[in-house]
Amino acid sequence: MQTRGITEKRLSKRLQALSDLVTSHYDHIWDCCCDHGYLGMSLMYRNAGSMIHFVDTEAHLVSSLNDTLKEPEFSLAGGRVSAWRSHCLDAAKLPIRDFPGSHLIIISGVGGDLVAHIVTQLCEQYPNAGLSFLLCPIRQNYELRAALRASGHELAKEILVEENGLVYELLLTSCPNSNSENTGPIREVGEQIWVTSNQEDYDTANLYLSQKRSHYQRKARSGNPEDQSILNAYKTIEVRLRDTNVT
Repeated sequence: MQTRGITEKRLSKRLQALSDLVTSHYDHIWDCCCDHGYLGMSLMYRNAGSMIHFVDTEAHLVSSLNDTLKEPEFSLAGGRVSAWRSHCLDAAKLPIRDFPGSHLIIISGVGGDLVAHIVTQLCEQYPNAGLSFLLCPIRQNYELRAALRASGHELAKEILVEENGLVYELLLTSCPNSNSENTGPIREVGEQIWVTSNQEDYDTANLYLSQKRSHYQRKARSGNPEDQSILNAYKTIEVRLRDTNVT
């Protein structure tokens, strides 16, 4: 059985979208909060990084991953797949200095508050490492974006992915002063995600905008001025369908 069949079958729509956003080659890719490691395995098979690091705090998951990755289909024969290492540790304490080169750190499947904590800690520990991040929080997106913007993070790309009725934000960012190309400021409510190029993405963005407005309308009923301010920000957003026929 080939590795491609294993990894592609296991990837959800959200994980596939994360994989698709990795278009540059990195010396090190860190799949944090990796769970069963399906995303990292996909990147490993694609040789998207010279070394793929699987990171989780659950020892039994890391042990199971070690067993899986020692199977023959993940061998380095012919240079078909990336090298790998596993780490049972807190993602905020990645040993970046032990691995020279370029780094992409993927954090997915946890709340935006935890994502912000991990990103902030790593950028403070390694201010000159030029770290890049691929982020997919499951909630608290506005708060995460606000924290990234306040710390001077730069945005390369952001997209929306709908899966089983839930819409996720995926953000490709970098630490301040990373000298990354094609980056710009991060907006708390997003910007690129509201400019769509096809009907499916347009419908996804409208669904997500409706969900965000409804969420903050409920929260604003408590009288919290911050929730009302966030609601007002989302009320200014309009989803646009870009005319792809214009040259």
